Amino acid sequence: MNKIYTGIGSRDVTEEEFSMMTHLAVTLGDVGFTLRSGGAKGADTAFELGCAESVGGLAEIYIPWKGFGKKILNPNSKRFVPSESRFEDAKKYLLENEIIPWFERMSQGAQKLHARDYYQCVGMGVVSDFMIYCAEDDKNGVPKGGTRTAILLARSLGVPTYNIRNEIQCDQIYDYVYKLKCGDIKL
Repeated sequence: MNKIYTGIGSRDVTEEEFSMMTHLAVTLGDVGFTLRSGGAKGADTAFELGCAESVGGLAEIYIPWKGFGKKILNPNSKRFVPSESRFEDAKKYLLENEIIPWFERMSQGAQKLHARDYYQCVGMGVVSDFMIYCAEDDKNGVPKGGTRTAILLARSLGVPTYNIRNEIQCDQIYDYVYKLKCGDIKL
């Protein structure tokens, strides 16, 4: 059984948030989860570093173009740049589901960044089991900034999302991960 989670978020995170995400990634890697992320500074880097420090440490890193972001040394990590046809698939989903209705008015670079967000959730065909993120939410519980695309996409697919900046959601994901680590939850 594939066990996959997405770990993403803001580029601007506190040291405490960075440490929390790294710790979650280590533990999830140790219990056999594969990380999906996006190679950006901040939250993405925290998750990727934690994954690299874990026992298993499998990671799929979706980047918008070759050379994007700092590569973390992890022999079990693979980087993917969506092909033109995969870019078109992501664009179609984001437009049809009104996640980014203004997609075609964005610059090419912005389009590629948002298309890679699609793959952070769906990978190459298997949807993530859940998504952990660190971002500022608006009054409706929707993240601001680039993380918004991935969260709205995940929610449209029924993928549970947990924002570590939300105290209740942070407690929920820590409780879940703790139970996984202790063997209280069998997958």
